[in-house]
Amino acid sequence: MGHALIWVETLTAALAAVGLVTAWAARRSGRRVRLVLAGGFAAVLVGLAVTAALFVALLPGAWGSYQAWFASSWAAALAAGVVLVLARGLWRTGEAGGPAGRAWNLGRLAAVAGAAAALDVMTVSNLDLAQKIVLARERADAGARVVILLPPPVADRDNAAPVYREAFAVLPPRHPPTGQKVKMWLARPATVDPLDPEVTVFLRDREPGLALLRKAAAMPGCRFEMDYLQPQRQWAGDTTSILAAARLLAQDARVRAARGEPGPALVDVAALYGMARHLDEPALLPVMVAAALDTIAGEALAEVVSRTAPTAAELAVVRPGDVSHQRALRRAVEMERAAFGLPGLATAMEAREWGPVRVTGLREAAVQWAAGTAAYRVFFLADDLAAHREDTAAVLALLARPYWEARADWEARDQAPSGGGLMAQALRVPVGRYARDAAHVDARHRLAQLALAAASSRAATGALPERVDALVPTYLPAVPADPFSGLPLRSRRDGKVLILYSVGPDGRDHGGAVRSDDVTMRVSDR
Repeated sequence: MGHALIWVETLTAALAAVGLVTAWAARRSGRRVRLVLAGGFAAVLVGLAVTAALFVALLPGAWGSYQAWFASSWAAALAAGVVLVLARGLWRTGEAGGPAGRAWNLGRLAAVAGAAAALDVMTVSNLDLAQKIVLARERADAGARVVILLPPPVADRDNAAPVYREAFAVLPPRHPPTGQKVKMWLARPATVDPLDPEVTVFLRDREPGLALLRKAAAMPGCRFEMDYLQPQRQWAGDTTSILAAARLLAQDARVRAARGEPGPALVDVAALYGMARHLDEPALLPVMVAAALDTIAGEALAEVVSRTAPTAAELAVVRPGDVSHQRALRRAVEMERAAFGLPGLATAMEAREWGPVRVTGLREAAVQWAAGTAAYRVFFLADDLAAHREDTAAVLALLARPYWEARADWEARDQAPSGGGLMAQALRVPVGRYARDAAHVDARHRLAQLALAAASSRAATGALPERVDALVPTYLPAVPADPFSGLPLRSRRDGKVLILYSVGPDGRDHGGAVRSDDVTMRVSDR
């Protein structure tokens, strides 16, 4: 009903304004002058209306929508009305022999235009106020959800974040290395010669920082500052420093293993897993960093247990834990949708604070400008909120299912054309890709659990098992499930190498072949 009133009131005001200009122009001398004055004003008005209608029709997902029909029908009605007003006012002859528009009452036309415009402003203001109330309620609901999802506080004495920052400050070398050798070590760990004197000096200079990392990783908890209630928030963790520190720890573990020091090497691996566990913030960036740390830790573990024969006591320091990166991703997505969802984005748009929404062209800039106006709230916000709720519910429902079971639905969602409202599409991200990556990291984490159990079995029996089934129940309660199939993870022997593998994203068993989609981890007998 409100939109219908806007349609009628706006059209009435526009046609009354055209009639007013036509009546004024009809009083001028010269037919061409009258046509230029009235026709020019009408042409500008119709041009603006058609431009607005085309803009609405070309918005993402707006073609064929109610808003497009509203704008196009209004522009068409305005154009038809303008033709009728001009024809009656300028071409039709009045009683005095001149244009009929001369007899039109300018005061009445001005009163009609002004009254219609005033009513239109009142209608739009009332509808906008109603939508602002809806938006405020949505923000309140989102804030309550954020409070529920907030991680528990960590006491200052148990918080590892300050120790990590101290380690990051210590780790940069006093004398930056020259040449390409160090860069190659960090980029390609396999190229490191553990007996190279430069490697010894390189790691010795960083030992104070590495010691702080081990200390921090062993602490009970970690909280980097993060304001979840601000849409423009940033995670206070230093991603670059965390990843660089993790690579140094992994490098130290490899070098120690190559020198026959499995105990210290496994302490480094345990620190890597501790760092990954500390990044349990419900936000996408720390979740992705934790996944990278978990992968680095698993690769280092496989190399250490393959190069050395650690004892059961040395292996016991490594505790990968029962970690699910898919569960962490679900918490992060739920928090992102609550803390930085459509209500927060709409508020930021109204304040002209674009935040993380990037402008990539004129069309995107126009959309961002329109999103902060009353017209957006009156005509688009309700559809946006409905689309945002629907997409959030669908994503969280998919993340609640095992990846192997939801894989087809994820692929269908990512391939489906973007639907929904104007700003809801700006918030739509390819969560299916993140879900696949989380399943990949979960597979590597569970393979690391198998590798650790196989190494423990070797420490007790002197040899790696032929199959991972032999690890149950002494070293594992059960063989972990493959995130990509739902079945137990697989293994096979290739001489002295025990190949542990997941069937990978394609769901097909390639026997753990190197050049395949399988996710593999290899443990070698010495």
